[in-house]
Amino acid sequence: MTRLLGLVIRNWPLKLGAVALATLLYGGLVVSSSDTPFEGSVPIEAIGVKSDVTILSDLGAVRQIRYLAPDDLGLRLDSASFRATVDLTDVIPSEDRRSVAVEVVAIDPRIQVLDYEPRRIVVDLDAVVSRVVPVRVVIGPVPSGLDIGDPVAEDAEVTITGAASIVSRAVEVQARIAVDASGIDVNRLVDLLPVDAAGEPLSPVDAEPASTRVRLAIFTDRQTRTLPVRPVVAGSPAAGCEVAAVSMEPLVVAVEGDVDDLVALEVADTAPVTITGATSDIVITTTLELPDGIQALGSPTVTVTVTLRPL
Repeated sequence: MTRLLGLVIRNWPLKLGAVALATLLYGGLVVSSSDTPFEGSVPIEAIGVKSDVTILSDLGAVRQIRYLAPDDLGLRLDSASFRATVDLTDVIPSEDRRSVAVEVVAIDPRIQVLDYEPRRIVVDLDAVVSRVVPVRVVIGPVPSGLDIGDPVAEDAEVTITGAASIVSRAVEVQARIAVDASGIDVNRLVDLLPVDAAGEPLSPVDAEPASTRVRLAIFTDRQTRTLPVRPVVAGSPAAGCEVAAVSMEPLVVAVEGDVDDLVALEVADTAPVTITGATSDIVITTTLELPDGIQALGSPTVTVTVTLRPL
């Protein structure tokens, strides 16, 4: 104990002088600086957020920042002069909301932040998950005098990604289209909207793909007609082989459309069946490629068989 006391009082004049000098220097800093309030707001940023975690709550902003700055700086401060963050590195998504500390620093190191509000905020985190859901075309009111066919979406299903608590409520994605009074057929990309069982949009949820091509025939004088199917074969088989026969099932298909469009239609072509480099018979189910405004009644697919033989 005596030895410890001796160490404390050894060179006490020098130690006392050092304390006095530090006090004078700090006092000089305070005198040459001003305790000033910042009246703006600084948005709070999240750092350390993992890729499989999403933030559901609004982080808000920091206000009432008080700081010290030397009077001779002549600074003009705005929201970009400060940075407010919350570190979510160690925060695990759960059903409970978490309180985390807010940190505020000045971009200019000569400015010392003294106080700010809020010191803590509550964040709501959730895990990021993905699901496959069906696509459904939703058609708006049909103007008087028009008739519509069955809508066809290019994608039957899409993958949605978002917070687990929101994605679990999704039942489908909707492609919503409006029918124009001009009677022009629909053939365009339509944005996809994830919805719940009540048809209410869900957000934030991303769909992949975000849009799909929708085709909808609109009729002013609806008629039906039966047309022979014409298979379209593209390319050539491998060397030493040739096409012996091409057949299809069904042979004919019923189509519908405006009478003016049907008059000029003689056959119903299939989508091209590629046989490039083939060495054996090809059997493939393909779709019909009908003009806009014409659609097949029943199944729009055809099974095409290309029979090959050696030269």
